[in-house]
Amino acid sequence: MKCISLITVYNKKTILDEMIDSAKKQKNVEIDYVMIDNSSAEFSSAAKALNYGVGKAIGEVLVFLHQDIEFLAADVLEYIYDYAVENPNIVFGAAGVEDKNFKKDTKILSSMLEGSKGKEHKYSTIKVPTKAFTLDECLIACHRNCFNTIKFDEKVCDGWHLYGADLCLCANICSGGG
Repeated sequence: MKCISLITVYNKKTILDEMIDSAKKQKNVEIDYVMIDNSSAEFSSAAKALNYGVGKAIGEVLVFLHQDIEFLAADVLEYIYDYAVENPNIVFGAAGVEDKNFKKDTKILSSMLEGSKGKEHKYSTIKVPTKAFTLDECLIACHRNCFNTIKFDEKVCDGWHLYGADLCLCANICSGGG
């Protein structure tokens, strides 16, 4: 069976439970839940907490996600698993939203819903994997072997922001991309 580890730092159990409920509807994957309770502020940074989580994870594929993610389709984690196994040296995930004002022909690159309950807006979705400079920290995935070569930098990212950008930049450097 395809084993995928969901690694989440949480501080609100009710929000986390909603993510877990949506993950339980996934098909064709075995899910290893690595839920890191930080409601008592045990971890001082996301990098420390997530690296700790990887040490507990058993999956071949690692998915780092925020506690408020909801999986809307039953094959999302199978798709993530298959993509990571087929592309074991790539870090991938949610690309977020590209700035509409940057270029006239820019399209929004996201498959995320944004907004409060009942008022969500879904941005247009990219149809094929597209190279991005960095990823949104709400969901980042990679093969375990890829992660083992880069890891989250606990010295550079000693807070709760930019750990995903740093991971992407390190992956780019390790792959010879700059």
